[in-house]
Parts: sequence; structure tokens; C-alpha cells
Amino acid sequence: PALPPLLAAIKAVGVGKHGSKPIPPEILAPLTTELRACLHLAAAAASEAPGPWEGPEWEQVARLGAFYGALFVKVKLEEREAALLGMCVGRGRGDGRVEGGAVGFTRGVGTCTAGELLRAVCPGVEPGSKEFLLAARVLAGERLERDEARWVADAILFNPEENWATLPLKSVLAAVFRVRHETVPELSGFTDAACTRITHSNLLLSPPSGAVALLSEPLDGVDGAPLVTPAICARLRARWGVARTLLVSGRNPGPKKGVTTADLAEALASRGIRLVETLDHREAAPDLDAWVPLRRAILKRPFLAIVEKLAAPRVAIPGGTTSDNVSEPAAALLVLSAFHPSAVENILGAAESQGFRGILLVERGPEGALGFPATDTRPARVHVSARGARADRMNGGGGGFEYVRDMFEFGPADAGAAPGIPAREPLEGLTAEMNAALVVTALGLEDAAGDCEEALKESVGGKEVRLRPSGFVAYDKCLEVSIAGVDKAMEWLTAQGVFEAAI
Repeated sequence: PALPPLLAAIKAVGVGKHGSKPIPPEILAPLTTELRACLHLAAAAASEAPGPWEGPEWEQVARLGAFYGALFVKVKLEEREAALLGMCVGRGRGDGRVEGGAVGFTRGVGTCTAGELLRAVCPGVEPGSKEFLLAARVLAGERLERDEARWVADAILFNPEENWATLPLKSVLAAVFRVRHETVPELSGFTDAACTRITHSNLLLSPPSGAVALLSEPLDGVDGAPLVTPAICARLRARWGVARTLLVSGRNPGPKKGVTTADLAEALASRGIRLVETLDHREAAPDLDAWVPLRRAILKRPFLAIVEKLAAPRVAIPGGTTSDNVSEPAAALLVLSAFHPSAVENILGAAESQGFRGILLVERGPEGALGFPATDTRPARVHVSARGARADRMNGGGGGFEYVRDMFEFGPADAGAAPGIPAREPLEGLTAEMNAALVVTALGLEDAAGDCEEALKESVGGKEVRLRPSGFVAYDKCLEVSIAGVDKAMEWLTAQGVFEAAI
């Protein structure tokens, strides 16, 4: 079905590199009508006392912010799009200045300044306030330092108060960071704040005696490429001595509605199998989970799609406290995936800023997940990074750690397997129960129960992996290549001494 004009416009301005695609001309007339109604709604909502975001009105206010934030920083602004910026301030000139010293950056004649846009779209935010001035700087194209980004996340983005006055400001910032792309310092600051939001975790309640691996998949799941993550978890524990594997999970925020790690964990548990353990944001990080309705409303993935993969409980480094410069993630190893190649460098940099001992990032996985491609034509790119000595704060190190990196491509041929399948073969109508059945069959767990550790030693515990045919050839090949690729990455990380003290 066709999207309503405002949602279609949000999708259009977020497409292409830095918003290079135009808004379809056929939706401009109904879009203009809808935007005018939303501007009136935002003005009325700003005068209301803070209250729950309920009903369709709050979604429209959020979408108004997301649209105008993305439009203002869009790299290619056509004349008809510029007119929409002018419309939001009610005049055709953009040469005004905003009270309170806000940045006066403008997108040209007939548009508006950054501050003017904020006053129109976020009328409940006081001009001259720190929130207003920082948002105007971001709209004007400035990049935030790490400490500034953390302040923005603490004060605005992760502020749990459901305040109608600041609701559009959250969506403005989310859209701007998405379209112009977040920098490493910005992602680092956002992640610093996100880590403090993990208020309940069994890692904090019962610290493990050995190394913990945190595995992060896209929270909107997969449509036709069954997840292999439980098998990777099993391999890390059975073969590489990782004490516990923890899957980042939570409610599906969209835009896809695929099978998620949370769905798969529940499907396995319904079979009496405790194969995976989750760090579920619904319980562990309510302030991150609170973004789910907002993300569904504004359609396009915001910055949080990266940050939620990196956020982990933090523990004190021996001899210190959990303050920023003497703590580290409770998980020694971060295993995650990246869908967009252009984001890999920033994701790695932000992950390194958190102090993980080892990082394993899979690029080109089916649907952006952790599985390795089962085709010969497009192998996975595997990025590994190992923590070294603590950097000297006096020498510009910022008190963080030095890292050494490597990258290799890995496909069926590298796994020593038979030739890969000719082309990606999605599993139509994939459900969590179907995915769970594939995992159970491939790992030989039909008669197992509980944590299955003894059964897993037989299938994935030795140097040679003993997998069984699951009934879906593409899944079996993906599983075989994924385990072999993870083994190669772990060999490299172990050689760097990453887990010398942990395993």
C-alpha cells in the first residue's frame, strides 16, 4: 500500500548518499497540506504539560521533526524542496536571525535559518537554551565532540521523559545524524551515554569468571536468511573457551519486521533448549527500548541502530572504579555485523572507543546479519581489532586504548568447503519456529534439553565441526562458512593475546 505523504517524504529525503534523491513531485501538494497541519499540531502540543505520547498526534509531531531535520541537511536541495523550508517559518526569505544567539546558517534565499527551523518545528524548546544552541549547531553542519555528543544523548536523546515539547527535537536530531552520517566521536559519546542506561543485567548481578562475548545483530531481524547466531555462540563457548555469550535483543523497531534474535531465543526456549542468553533492552535498558515506538513512527533507522550494537554493561578495570577512564565493557569480545560498507570504519572506531579487548565485525552478511554469505561471488569481509596498551592521555590518546586491526575476505572456498550455492536463496515465509528447527537439526539437538553443552561438544566442540543436514542447503552452507570464518578471526585475536588473561 502507498505510504501517507509525510512518511513517503521522510523515506525520500533519507534515500541516497546524504539525501541525494529528490522528493517525488506527485506528493508535494498533499505533503504541503499535511506539513501545515503538523506545524499547527506541534505549536499546540508545545503548550501542553508533559504527558504520555499517545494517539496519532504524537506520531505526526515526531514525523514533522524527522522530515524537516533531514530536509535541512539534505545534500541536494531542489527548488521545490527549498520552498518547503520557507513554508515552515511562514515567509519566503531566510535572512532572519534567531533570538538567543542560535546559529544563523541558512540553506539559501527562500528557505530559513537553522534556528528558525527549530523555533517552528520545536516550539517548546527555549531559544538560547543549551539544547536549542547545540541542535542549531548540528543543523548548521557542525560535528560534535565526544563529550558534547554524550551530553546531547543524556539530556535529549535518552531522556526518558515523554515531553511533547521536546519530542520533535529528538526526531530532528535523529534524522540529521542519519542523513549526514555520525562521526566516530559522536557515536562514541552516544554509546557512552547508552552504556549508563543499562541498569539491569545479569552480567552486573553475577559477573562471570571467564570471558564474555557480546553478539549484536540488526534488531529488525531477517526476512529470508535464517539466523546462524546460536551456532556461532555455541562455537565460541565449545571451541574457544568463552564463558558466556550474550545476544543483544529487544523489540523489533523496524523498518523490517523480520525474525529477530529475541524471537529466535523464545522459539528455542519453547523447545526446552537454552542455547542463547540475551541482553534484552526491554529489561536491561528501558531508556533505549523507549525509542522503539519513535523509530517505528519516523520510519528510517536513526543513529541508535549502531549505538545499540555497541552498548554493554561496564565494570571497573582492576585497581580502578567505573568512571569513564578506568572501566571497560563487561564483555571482552564484541561480535557484530554491518550492513552499509561506508559505516564500517566509524563502527569500528566507536567500538574501539569503548575498550573491548577484541572486536569481530562481519560485513556483507545476508541481510546485514552475522552469517557469512554462502555464495562464491561475494565473500564476507571480516574485520578484526585487538586492544593493546592504554594510550597516553598526555600524548593525545584521550586515555583510551591503542588497537591493531586486520581484514580478510572469507567465502566457501576459504572454508575448504564444496563450491558455494550459485545465488542467495531466501527461505520464503521464514518464522522464528522454522529458524529454531534449522538450528536444532543442524547442531544435533533433537534429543537435547537445557543448556545442551554436552551435545554441543559433539557437534561444534572439536577442531572438526560435525554439522547435520538441516533440510535447507543454503542454511547449511552459510552455517559451515560462518563457523569457519569465525574460527579464523578467533585465531587472529588469540594470537594477539586478546584473551590471554580471560580464557
